[in-house]
Amino acid sequence: SSSSSSSYTNQKNHYHHDNRSRHNAMDGSGRAAWGCICESKKIIDSLRLEYIKKKDKSDALIDSLEERKEELDQDMIVLQSQMEDVSIQKNDESNNEVETNSTKDGDNDDNDDNDRNDSKVEKELKEWKEHKNTLMGERAANDRKWRDVQGAYANVLKSIIYNSAASALLKYDIIMKLKLEYDLWCPLCECFAPNPFEVEEVNNDGSKYFVMKYPHPITNAHRNLCKQSCTKMQMDILGFVPKMNKVSTLVGQSDPSGELCASFSSALENLYKTEYAPSTESLRMKDHARQITQNAVSVCDVFPPGTKVVVFGSSANGFGSSTSDLDMCLQLPPNTSIANAEDESGSIAMSALADKLEEMGMIDVDKSRLTARIPVVKFDCPVKFAEDDESETTIIECDISMQNPLACLNTTLLRNYSCINEDVRVLVSIIKRWAKSRDINNPSNHTLSSYGYIIMLLHFLTNHQVTNKKGHLEWLYRKNSSSNEEQEQYQQHNQIKAIGCPLIPNLQWMNPDWLKSPLGSPYQDLETQPSNQYTIMQHPSEKTFLVNNYFCHLNDESIMSSLRSHLNCYYQMNQQQNDTKLPQPRVGTLLASFFYYYAFEFNYKKHIVSLNSHKSGCIEREHKAETDGWKSYSQNLCVEDPFETFYDVAHVLKPMSFQRTRREFVLAYTKIESHFLNYSGSRKNKKSGDNLKHDDFGRSLIDELCENVVDEEA
Repeated sequence: SSSSSSSYTNQKNHYHHDNRSRHNAMDGSGRAAWGCICESKKIIDSLRLEYIKKKDKSDALIDSLEERKEELDQDMIVLQSQMEDVSIQKNDESNNEVETNSTKDGDNDDNDDNDRNDSKVEKELKEWKEHKNTLMGERAANDRKWRDVQGAYANVLKSIIYNSAASALLKYDIIMKLKLEYDLWCPLCECFAPNPFEVEEVNNDGSKYFVMKYPHPITNAHRNLCKQSCTKMQMDILGFVPKMNKVSTLVGQSDPSGELCASFSSALENLYKTEYAPSTESLRMKDHARQITQNAVSVCDVFPPGTKVVVFGSSANGFGSSTSDLDMCLQLPPNTSIANAEDESGSIAMSALADKLEEMGMIDVDKSRLTARIPVVKFDCPVKFAEDDESETTIIECDISMQNPLACLNTTLLRNYSCINEDVRVLVSIIKRWAKSRDINNPSNHTLSSYGYIIMLLHFLTNHQVTNKKGHLEWLYRKNSSSNEEQEQYQQHNQIKAIGCPLIPNLQWMNPDWLKSPLGSPYQDLETQPSNQYTIMQHPSEKTFLVNNYFCHLNDESIMSSLRSHLNCYYQMNQQQNDTKLPQPRVGTLLASFFYYYAFEFNYKKHIVSLNSHKSGCIEREHKAETDGWKSYSQNLCVEDPFETFYDVAHVLKPMSFQRTRREFVLAYTKIESHFLNYSGSRKNKKSGDNLKHDDFGRSLIDELCENVVDEEA
């Protein structure tokens, strides 16, 4: 008994020792966490004071410069007035023909003085402009640094608030105070709203500091005060309050029956069919214009026999409309060249072709771009519906360039994507309509091209999957570090096993063997792209760069049929098991999810948009900085070309145009959510027997999304 008693005592002492050890460890971890929070707060308060000091200084200097500008403008007006007086006086003397030598000398002296004064004022204006640009740059750098600091602090708050272990390390009151601060953060404005519980105080030496006087206990009313402050800031900066509910939450709250989503989707599909789907007649006319151009090339002796005219761009990639321009390029036979060996760029040969096109009746032949890196000739081709003289003539805008193999390769890739299903074509048409109406689809004005938006859409579709029976979309590739237990918990939470099948496959990385596997087999990616004599080509202008042109071609009907069968099998009814599999998302849901992804989910500072984000998720900027010299830290959107991977399709965007583009993504999703919620509320308030027209809902939402930005500002 004495031995058993001793054993019990030892176990008890060991138990209490373990408890004390765990308690001390948790207590130490809690103090360390709190210390990190306090240090972060000290740093941001210090940098805030530094930001305010620099901002006040730069604002004062800019104000003084504006005052000096007014003085220089006034001096310039006086000088111009004096010059006009002298000119009038000389004209009068010339008319009277009464001039003495002394008078002439005096006039010359006056002119010299005015010229010197004019030159002095112009020099000061030039110096003023340079000084103003310097100060504006310093102020922009100060603002950018302060935004980055606030973003870092917001990440600290987020990591604590959403950490399940935080409650074991920190007191409840502390976590609630941190939540109050985080409620003030807006990732779109990239700053915190004014804190209603913050008080500015002054030290004995006159320096300022900030004190947070939080209430105790913290209630929802206090959190509402912070949210109201954030809302006011968003209205001041953005002009609207962003709606941030996820698409699945929005649909669950406002459209549980799916009627509104169906109406929106039907309206999108009808719009595509009536306004964007190319008609048979338009395709015939464009082919006729291509044939006329082919005839001109054939009779132009500067090109080798067998030179073909190939169509690329929107008229050939499946994403164009009846009104799309006709983009063409020359395709020389292998191992041949143009007749003039000294004409390396082909500008002389293209000039001869332009003359031949004019002889054949082409209109407004434009040679202004013959000196470009790839010479281009623009012209209008008149085409008639019928051969008789009374038939209506249609003008097709055309351009033709020298060999452009990569443009043709991109066109073929996009055409394969457009053939997978009609939803892809519908989405591209509405996104292009939205971007043009919102004035964010013009590279010459530093906004993204239509090609860039198509790559963004394909990136979204190839990297997302349906994960539950409610049609919720999630990222396709999960981190490899997830344990089996975590993966099992995830699947139980979603009440269905994750299938790992994208909305549409990535044709550059899809394993062709997947199409030969039994229906329902897990989606398969290639580990590496094939690299051989058939898939590797030299870049036409960058001689040191090799292009991998591999992708899965769907030009065979059996391949396309197999792909569609594999995709559709996930959205069909399994009659034997009496179980409904994953729902097929409608095009309206996909469009809303596309806007939400680029408004709130995509990390522009860390990732790039790419179709080569194979299994690893999004490609990081750091990787592109190491391999292709891209900026490793930037707030701009970056879009990698599928084949010219060193080329950033979004390089035309400047910081201000990127901010406006992202704002439009947020505004688009906000309009969708508001429209759903408003319609749902109106429907609930309707008396029994009154029905709201679902068709009007879908079309009115499209009109609101694509509202002309000029009309909105007017």
